[in-house]
Amino acid sequence: MRTARRGQARAVASRRIDLPAAPDGPPPLRGPWKRLPRAQRVRKRPEFLRIQDSPARAGTRHLLVLVGPRADDGPPRLGVVASRKIGNAVARNRAKRLVREAFRLHQGALPTGVDLVVIVRPGTQLLALSDVAAEVMQAAPTLARRARDLRSGKLVMPTPRARPDGDDPR
Repeated sequence: MRTARRGQARAVASRRIDLPAAPDGPPPLRGPWKRLPRAQRVRKRPEFLRIQDSPARAGTRHLLVLVGPRADDGPPRLGVVASRKIGNAVARNRAKRLVREAFRLHQGALPTGVDLVVIVRPGTQLLALSDVAAEVMQAAPTLARRARDLRSGKLVMPTPRARPDGDDPR
């Protein structure tokens, strides 16, 4: 491809490669993306903090899933956290896209009436969608058990902790 000279427009050819779908697995990780509805996403910082204070969690090699109870018995909501340990912005966004798509494809296997926060561990961005989906499915029975324990009172939500600077964001 030629580089554009000063004052000239640059012509870029689109090179989209469509991969065939696996016969027995989920579709490949290529657009167009289907979005999670707003009602199925954890969006606000106080909601993330409430879920992160919950004692219920399940871990896999690349994901740590935190479970928080909800007042209603609706479908599970998802929040994804990817720190800079994962890599640059491209790697973090890819890891979050993989987790969101795996959640969207397999949300029927997850418990209802809970909020989930997935903390992405290093290496997730290198996985295929089928690998991330397998980890979500691996954590699903543990998440269901933890959600049941939260509702029955076996796991008790701690009292909200005050921040050291005295500013409580809740």
